[in-house]
Amino acid sequence: MIRWCLALRQKSRSAYEYVKLTASDLPSNNTLDDYAHYRDVGSGIDVEGIVNLASDYAGESVSIVGDEIGSEIASHVLVFMIRGLKSNFKLAAATYATTTATAEQIYVRFWELVGIVELLGFKARVFVGDGASTNRRFIASHKNDYPDDTITFRAKNKFAPERAVYFASDVPHLLKTTRNNWENSGWNRNSRRLTVSFFRKRFFICTLSVSVPN
Repeated sequence: MIRWCLALRQKSRSAYEYVKLTASDLPSNNTLDDYAHYRDVGSGIDVEGIVNLASDYAGESVSIVGDEIGSEIASHVLVFMIRGLKSNFKLAAATYATTTATAEQIYVRFWELVGIVELLGFKARVFVGDGASTNRRFIASHKNDYPDDTITFRAKNKFAPERAVYFASDVPHLLKTTRNNWENSGWNRNSRRLTVSFFRKRFFICTLSVSVPN
């Protein structure tokens, strides 16, 4: 029952509150918080969390999702999450308080995490990030790994040289950027002046395909 309540609240806190009104014996938010934060996690890599995850999923391929979020303690928090590519598991594996992370800091933190993930039996396959300039510089810093590539979309895995780590854009962020550009072209903040000429029938279709080897 606790797991069901946690899963429902994670999907929608308001939905959980609504269900709780019709079933008053469901646990309170304070009780769920105690279960959700059953151990303390500090800054840096959550090795204990990764070890616990490896007990059930060692040997599986994972993606590493990097993002910066706002914080009440620091101006930003750099977070790396590992997600299963074939199984439905995820873990906020590393957190760092920052003013704003540089490409060099992302490089060091990312490969440090990859090393631990690989050591504990996972296979790091993909890095997923938004289109921030620091992420683009981080990706570009790997261009010498495969010099024949016209676009840098992969890097040699420093801890498993026979495999590559691929770079992929975070689709929700891409959609959000597209929405914001449309919304601010001609109205709202009016900070963008993007136009589409239907008379010239210019249609731009961007596709991204990532193939994950077995």
